[in-house]
Amino acid sequence: MKVLKFEDFVQVTSLNPISRMHNEYKRTFKLLGKYVREIPAYKTIPTQVHRSVKNRYDSSTYKSIAIENYLKLNNGQWPEIEE
Repeated sequence: MKVLKFEDFVQVTSLNPISRMHNEYKRTFKLLGKYVREIPAYKTIPTQVHRSVKNRYDSSTYKSIAIENYLKLNNGQWPEIEE
């Protein structure tokens, strides 16, 4: 199984899951419209979620449509949490 990690060129000094999120919905993306990525069913594609995603979800008002849909379909169970 693959391990989630940052590319070598990304210098991560600290991860703060509740820090302000970058607004990617600008210019070209506004023309293309919003696209909600889907978390595939674990039985179909074994999926991992980085711990910072769950921490952000649990610690703030941030709510992801993809995460909400996944949790509804899986009785509130998260995919595997990757450290």
